[in-house]
Amino acid sequence: MQAYRTHSVVHNGQVIVQLPESFEDTDVEIIVLKSSSTSIAQPSKKGKFKKYRGILKTGLTIEEIDTQLKALREEWERPIF
Repeated sequence: MQAYRTHSVVHNGQVIVQLPESFEDTDVEIIVLKSSSTSIAQPSKKGKFKKYRGILKTGLTIEEIDTQLKALREEWERPIF
């Protein structure tokens, strides 16, 4: 089951919901619940991943990272066809 959650304000007894493309041409069930909070959550203006920028600074070069990743991958046990 795929779910989509959003908050909206009712105007004249109507709510308009823009659904993702993955819901196109599918049967959906709509459940309306009165929100318990009085404030409406606003999306963050910052980028989702901006807070992680620079968190993995290791001082390694790209080549050194690639070498370490290749060594890790070679440790995996897997059937080769």
